[in-house]
Amino acid sequence: NTSTTPEYGPIYFEFDNNNLSKEAKKELDKIVGFMKTNEGKDLVLNIKGHSDGKRDMELNKKIFAKRKITFTIEASEQRSKSYNIELSKKRAETTAKYLKQKGIKDAKITTESVGEAEPSKPNLNSDGSNNLENQKLNRRVTFKFSKQSVL
Repeated sequence: NTSTTPEYGPIYFEFDNNNLSKEAKKELDKIVGFMKTNEGKDLVLNIKGHSDGKRDMELNKKIFAKRKITFTIEASEQRSKSYNIELSKKRAETTAKYLKQKGIKDAKITTESVGEAEPSKPNLNSDGSNNLENQKLNRRVTFKFSKQSVL
């Protein structure tokens, strides 16, 4: 019965980074402890990577110029979204790797990345500027336990 499953996380990351902080490792160690108990041994952990939706048009203009690509706002948006999907994937994978190093088997972990598609708070202010405090909360990995499917 997963309704009694303890809640863990989320864990947070610095801007443009997928390194685990001391605080994140403490939370992951709690998850490891639970997954090694009788209650946790029959569960699978889904690790979902997220990113903020910070926009840096000046940086994108430089990258496009360096690659000799015509800069448009649409292309800049697409580059940012693609980059954030990849970054959130790295965050989920780094988290999974840590758990595996602590003895959790591959079959007990799934990962997914949603980039900036599921913010916990709005990334932008009403005037379109970056909301830096909210963006910190969106640079995260979340956790959800489910029953292991029996084949």
